Amino acid sequence: MNRSDSRSGSALSFSIVINTLNRGSSLDATLRSLKWLKYESPFEVIVVNGPSTDESDEVIARWQGSIRSASCPLANLSVSRNIGICMARGDVVAFIDDDAIPEPEWLMHLAGAYADPQVGAVGGHVFDHTGYAFQYRYGLVDRFGTADLSPAGATPHLCYPKSFRFPHLLGTNSSFRTSALLEIGGFDEEYEYFLDETDVCLRIVDAGYMIVQLPNAYVHHKFAPSSIRGHNKVPRNRYPIIKNKIYFTLKHARDFHRVEQILHEQSAFIKGQREEMAWAFDNDLIVEDDLDAFEQDVDRALAVGLRRGLEGIKPDAMIDQQKRSHWSGDFLPFEPLGEGDGLTIVLVSKDFPPGHGGGIGTFNKDLAEAYAARGNTVHVVTRSPDINRVDFENGVWVHRLENRRIERLPRAIAQKVPQDI
Repeated sequence: MNRSDSRSGSALSFSIVINTLNRGSSLDATLRSLKWLKYESPFEVIVVNGPSTDESDEVIARWQGSIRSASCPLANLSVSRNIGICMARGDVVAFIDDDAIPEPEWLMHLAGAYADPQVGAVGGHVFDHTGYAFQYRYGLVDRFGTADLSPAGATPHLCYPKSFRFPHLLGTNSSFRTSALLEIGGFDEEYEYFLDETDVCLRIVDAGYMIVQLPNAYVHHKFAPSSIRGHNKVPRNRYPIIKNKIYFTLKHARDFHRVEQILHEQSAFIKGQREEMAWAFDNDLIVEDDLDAFEQDVDRALAVGLRRGLEGIKPDAMIDQQKRSHWSGDFLPFEPLGEGDGLTIVLVSKDFPPGHGGGIGTFNKDLAEAYAARGNTVHVVTRSPDINRVDFENGVWVHRLENRRIERLPRAIAQKVPQDI
């Protein structure tokens, strides 16, 4: 294993890679959020745009001079990620989705874990679309590709070659030592979507590296719709999910189980997918055409997945020196806003736009955004009309919380603090 880039902590340079497809609006929000990252060493931002038909090209053009970019001709996430890896000039490649927002300390926390040269991958917690609840904290995956989200903490003891279960990082908050990614050949381009980062985590462990699961390094994932899932977050196109499950199990489980057991696992997975689709139909989340398409996808996924899994990795499916040399370019430091006044500011405002356009709420919005524009970390705590949620709006972290009555402490009563506050 190559340990030549074992510099520690914030001395490491990062290449942040964003792979995008038809999400121009959310991509722009993600790029803007990177202006508030607090990291003392240089980092670059690389955007790889798939065959988008929306305004993504225009968004990327507006950022030229601040970011590096490339086009991916296929709607294949692994191909797109490999392009980003080949372009990366940083010591660490950090992936974040085009519908996600990192908290300011994201890179600082990731970098600290790379002080150990045995560490090949690092990731942190992921908030769901509410920004209040977690989508992902800690997880394991086995060589059937089955996830286990029950661990309450990190599982470094499972980082050893040929471990049947291994620590997993969610793709939208995953980072890898660049030399380790190149050593294992990057992403297997058979995975156009689903199990792509799982396959990389497995091969990182098999190569003798550690995976570090941090309790922080937060990313907020806003779940934009895609060709796979709709606005209701229900996957519609399940062909790649089923095909890649079959491919993954045949690729990685045959050293541990007989083919009969692997086929049984695959049948159980398809059964579960069929039950999910039936549930979604019963709850009016999909239409009958989706059910018909699903059955056709199952037949095609079985045929392709079994064939590809038994054939093995395609010779041209991984990063090699030829692919690496195709992508030239120098490290381009991204310019964050900097420390500004060096402040973390919290404003508490009962009313806050939009929805509450009173004078006090509007004043607090203007004040918050003005402080944020100077590079400060600004939070606003306000009331929510529906659920608890946290959003990043114009550089400001807005925490909208449900109203609830809390018994006042004697000190609050003595100071005549109103109940609704």
